[in-house]
Amino acid sequence: MRKILSPAQEKIITHYENTYKNVVLLKPKDRAILDNQADFPQINEPRLNKELEKKAVQAFDELDFLLSHLPKSYRFKILSNEKSKKFFKNVLDINSIDLTNLDDKNRGLIMHVAAQLFYDSITVLITVMPLQFKGLLKDSLWSFAKLLIAIRNYDQANSLKRIPEIKVPDLLFANEPEYSG
Repeated sequence: MRKILSPAQEKIITHYENTYKNVVLLKPKDRAILDNQADFPQINEPRLNKELEKKAVQAFDELDFLLSHLPKSYRFKILSNEKSKKFFKNVLDINSIDLTNLDDKNRGLIMHVAAQLFYDSITVLITVMPLQFKGLLKDSLWSFAKLLIAIRNYDQANSLKRIPEIKVPDLLFANEPEYSG
């Protein structure tokens, strides 16, 4: 059964329909409700969140497919776009919440995501770095990698299980030819 919306709620939704005509993932109504939750007390928030979670996972699947089929130049344009940068900041909750007040489970999850993004970025940097700087970069990163591995091992040894395993890039272990120029 569909719930009847008040005239004020209809006005909010109409504004979002007119403002966000070309949206792909979120219907204007969903966006209106998320932005104005106090104005929609009758909405079943857990159900809406579950539906939006499914849509987000589907969007990631489609974006993964798209990025894996586009030429590299287009992938890099997409990923270096300001909206992508904003997305990555939101993924890590940078500037939106106090990360020091997270519970252990969420702290471990965000640490895992941040470390994995860091390592994935480092893999790219090591790959494209001029040869004369690769050794210095790898040496400086190895200390950080050992620290994260030690934190993970401590966590596991003490049965805390807060920090999922972090994949360290193989490039940190690879020996590169020395630059002689």
